[in-house]
Amino acid sequence: MIAHLNQILRQFRDACTSSLEPEAIVQACRQVGYIARRGRLLNPVTTIQVFLLQILHGNTACAHLPHLAGLSFTASAFCKARGKLPLKLFEAILRGSARSLRATVVTEPTKLGVSEPESLRA
Repeated sequence: MIAHLNQILRQFRDACTSSLEPEAIVQACRQVGYIARRGRLLNPVTTIQVFLLQILHGNTACAHLPHLAGLSFTASAFCKARGKLPLKLFEAILRGSARSLRATVVTEPTKLGVSEPESLRA
């Protein structure tokens, strides 16, 4: 059961990765009108990717994130950077991930270990 769940999670991650690529995050920032200060280590792209890393590691402590990400920043700096990101940005990224996942389920349902949706059966 756990092995099957891990396989589905890996496939889910692969299906949704495109909406978490740097250009997709930058596009989402533009979409919601968020302008970040340039030249920061914890820019929106890095902050969102590290936040996802935190979630995927069981909501690990912020102090553990520099080690996981291979970057040099403090837990406090990460919390501040994450707090500056507007909720609308997270919503835009989530919508992009949902669209990507929906497209994968519709075009390749077995890739995610699910059967074809009943609404698509003839």
